[in-house]
Amino acid sequence: MIKNTCQLWHDVLEVRFDGHLAPEPGSEETIKDEEVKRIYFDALEFFKRTYFTDNMVRILEDVVEAFTGEGSKRTFAVTSLFGGGKSHTLLSIMHAFKSPDAIRDIEVLSFYDSDMASRLTELAKKIGKLEDVKVIVINGKYEISGGMSPLTPATLDGQSIKTVWGYLALNLGEYEKLKKYDEDAVVPGADILTGILSGKKVLILIDEILEPTIKLPDTASGYKKQVLQFIEYLTKGISTANGAMIVTLPFDIQAGEVRRYDGSYSREYVDQLYGRLKDIGEFVPPISVTAGDLSRILKRRLFREIELNSAKRYVRELSDTYANYPDIFGKGDYAKRTWETYPFHPETVEVLKTIVARAHLKQTRDLLRIARKVIRAVWNNRDNPYLIMPWHIPEMKGYEDIIFKGLEGYKIVFTDSVERSAKNFSHPELAKCVLRSIFLKTYPYDQKTKSDVFPNKTGVALMTYEPDFFSKARLNPPAVMSFLQVLEGDVRVQYLYDDEGVFWFYRTRGIRECILKEQENIYNSEMNSVKNKFAEYVEVLSKGGRIGTKKIDSPRALYAIKAKGITVLRENEELSEDFDDYTLVFLSYPVRLTESTSRTDHEYLRIKNMIFKAGKNMRSNKNTVIVSYSTSEEKLKDCFRNIAGILACEKVAKDPRGYVEDIEDEDAVAYYRNRAEKFKDEFIDKLIRAVFSAYEYVAYPEYEDNQDVVGIYKMQTGANTLTEAVMQTLEHPSVQKFIRDIKSFASLRDVLKEKQNIDLEEGIREYRVGEIFDKFIKHPGMPIADEKDLDVAIKEGVRELRIGIVNENDRLFFKKPKKLVNGKLREKRDTGVVPDTIKREFRILPYKLAVERFVEEIRKETEREGEIVEYKIPIEDGFVSLEDILSQPEWEETVLYSPIIKEVKPIKGPRVKLALDPAVVSGKPGDLFEINVKLLLEEPDGKGKTFKVMLAIEKGEVREKSFDLKHGDVAGTIWKVNIPEGSGSLFLPIKAMIDGEEKARKDLKIGIDTGVVVTDEIKSEYMGNGLLKITGIKDEYCLERISIVSEQFRLPEPKANGSLSCRNGGIIEISLQGAFPRKALELFRVVKTLKNYNMELDINFAEMVKLEEVLIRQL
Repeated sequence: MIKNTCQLWHDVLEVRFDGHLAPEPGSEETIKDEEVKRIYFDALEFFKRTYFTDNMVRILEDVVEAFTGEGSKRTFAVTSLFGGGKSHTLLSIMHAFKSPDAIRDIEVLSFYDSDMASRLTELAKKIGKLEDVKVIVINGKYEISGGMSPLTPATLDGQSIKTVWGYLALNLGEYEKLKKYDEDAVVPGADILTGILSGKKVLILIDEILEPTIKLPDTASGYKKQVLQFIEYLTKGISTANGAMIVTLPFDIQAGEVRRYDGSYSREYVDQLYGRLKDIGEFVPPISVTAGDLSRILKRRLFREIELNSAKRYVRELSDTYANYPDIFGKGDYAKRTWETYPFHPETVEVLKTIVARAHLKQTRDLLRIARKVIRAVWNNRDNPYLIMPWHIPEMKGYEDIIFKGLEGYKIVFTDSVERSAKNFSHPELAKCVLRSIFLKTYPYDQKTKSDVFPNKTGVALMTYEPDFFSKARLNPPAVMSFLQVLEGDVRVQYLYDDEGVFWFYRTRGIRECILKEQENIYNSEMNSVKNKFAEYVEVLSKGGRIGTKKIDSPRALYAIKAKGITVLRENEELSEDFDDYTLVFLSYPVRLTESTSRTDHEYLRIKNMIFKAGKNMRSNKNTVIVSYSTSEEKLKDCFRNIAGILACEKVAKDPRGYVEDIEDEDAVAYYRNRAEKFKDEFIDKLIRAVFSAYEYVAYPEYEDNQDVVGIYKMQTGANTLTEAVMQTLEHPSVQKFIRDIKSFASLRDVLKEKQNIDLEEGIREYRVGEIFDKFIKHPGMPIADEKDLDVAIKEGVRELRIGIVNENDRLFFKKPKKLVNGKLREKRDTGVVPDTIKREFRILPYKLAVERFVEEIRKETEREGEIVEYKIPIEDGFVSLEDILSQPEWEETVLYSPIIKEVKPIKGPRVKLALDPAVVSGKPGDLFEINVKLLLEEPDGKGKTFKVMLAIEKGEVREKSFDLKHGDVAGTIWKVNIPEGSGSLFLPIKAMIDGEEKARKDLKIGIDTGVVVTDEIKSEYMGNGLLKITGIKDEYCLERISIVSEQFRLPEPKANGSLSCRNGGIIEISLQGAFPRKALELFRVVKTLKNYNMELDINFAEMVKLEEVLIRQL
């Protein structure tokens, strides 16, 4: 970090030194600040802050060779515009000849590589060996240093000097020889100047020689021209003397011509000066920009010391980051460039150089001045960056007066589209760094069209990334690319231009402003169209489709809410339809409703009416309406603004010429149309994010304390569609309004048992499929379920033999008898036969009813013409006849869980047909029934032979057991049977046997009536029966109702048995045995104050309670 690795010169942090960045030879006497004088006119201090460029050293070497006789050159011209380092070069040469040992100081040489250090050391030695070299400084800016004139003479050594040649003669000790020329202000000839220079070792340093042409009036034009004549003669004179002359020229020479010059001078004098020197002088610029001189000058002038080892570590870290992200930073060795310019970022130097050049500032001088201000801003900030970045430049004090000089039109651009626009983005600091970098890199060119010098995304990333800032902001390099992607489609930065990943700023607004203005116009005047589009887009975001070029996938899972059940509702619109299916409603207006809102609040009641009412009437299907809404008006407005942006882009793309000025050709039209489409895509992306952010809550029907209420929960995030977000919210463990695995039979069974006290698997009555389906849409306490999922669950129940299904043709779908193959059972696993479709009119049979129906149906096949059908069940290694099982208690489970094997045997010889009347009896245990038994004998051979037919029974008694019958004979008897103890039903067989062989078999179905009916609801049909107990009490309302009715009708000793429990940081469970309902209710209300409570109670009565009409109504 630069504050750890770099030690500044003490003067850098002091503003007062900014005005003394380029003291000139000959100006020493005019400087009042002793510290400034020490820095620039003490040779050692000066060299510690000076960077010898290669050109400066070459000039110095040539000058030394001029004195040693090794070189032929005597006159040298140092060329550059103001601030380009000319004066500093002269000052360096002056100090080198006056104090050569200062160059050899170890602190001075430590800045250079070994080759340059050797060159400088050698030069210092050679200069030190020269004797009696007189250094004369002529500076046209100061009267005391040669800048006098006949109108403004200078008194030196008691002598009034009027001319520059008089000043030269005085310094050579030859004034008397030129006194007349000085007094008459007539330039001496070349031979006279040669004469006074002859035999003298003299180094003449001439700076700002054209200055008199500026400050003297036109009346002194004669002297101005003589000054130029003097330079020409002096050049000729020095060429024959033992000396050298260096002249600074305030212009650039390219291809032998003056290309640029300081505008304060007359072109006439510039051309005359150049013409008098071009044939005999050597022209050398002091600084070679391509060689990196600028960055080295900055480092030398601003930093006393840079701790290289630490600096290398930071640059290496930066290099590693570049290497890790080649797609962002490119694959070039940018870190090498960074090391060359450290602690400045390479682009910081380039940007400063461009600003200085394009704004016509004083090159090196203003570069230093700006750099000092930037450094002060960085050092006075608490941050400690790895590098001084381009985006640090505007941090300096008074930046506007510097960087906008000559480009004042860009002030508003910078203020509006950089500093102000950055605040509108999600990460304003990153936005500011990026926008500043693009701006500073491009604005000096003042160009509307794309240029090769403008940065692409990689260039912007390199200018922006600084490890300390990114670390503190918790950003990584890809964040730059993400932001640039956003920037490409953002119209708010109105002065920004971009084309195919290249960015730049220009002083006039472009297509971004056109779109922004049209967006505002649409938002303010076409809100109805905007809201229509909003409804359209919300539906797309819910069920899939396209918004522009953006494809929205359909919800990934199948949900109970279908595409046709999604609607967007405006304010003052209502849902007047009583829906037969689930409906998801998105409100396009804000609703101030959260989980903590009172249930008496008007907003709560508003949503409650929407969910439970169809117009003014209550819905018959109370569990069908789900509402998603926003609590924030601003978030919805953000959605509307983005839609206005989409519509604006569509208008501009359709007719770019109608919005953008100065479109020259069809290529430009295509460009602006493409840009409008890109901005549209960005508006679409923003809209999608805004919509998902806006819809914060889901309201859904619930049932609590025996009343309809509205459940409210925060919308879940991370879904791809709004429908998925709503369903994920309803699926949340705290909500459980949607159960994803409802398509499993176990889930369906448990939900119905918990919510509706319906036991599909072990119940005592059958249910229509439509009745079950309707429970889900009619009762607000039920979860949302798709009928397709319920179909799947019901089919699974049939497949797993937990239920049976009877279709509209009264066909049972349940078990299927199996057959033995070669005496073996191939498939032991028993599964139910599943219907292809499930219809609402089908009936669901709990497994016991299904087993009974199954047995009844298969027993109808026990006798067929010439055959006898037997059913048996495999037990261990053998088989047991189904008839033997049916007479046992709990036979239903055995039949349910065992494969039923069907075996068909041919009847040989005579056949017997049996008939029972009645075939089914029902009664209480001990009741006696007489069953008429009829027998018919058939003899296939028809020979009239008599056969003895024997009846075999397991229970009861028959009057006659033996019959002698011929073909066609009919006989009958009475079978007396008592209803056995137990419950449910069973089958008692009676068999007809001939010679020990079973010829026929019938089963008497016996229903055992215990007098107890288990029912889900006490209906009027039970009037007159007795009430024994009430089971499965799970809510406060039921318990309170039973308590009130028990007291009102004085029911005999009602007692509550069961448990109350809660889970609140632990498990609390209270067991109740024989508690009065009123006490149980009081205890429950205490438990209810805790979270996650549960109640499971039965109410028993000491005596059977006779159900009368009034009591039935109350219960």
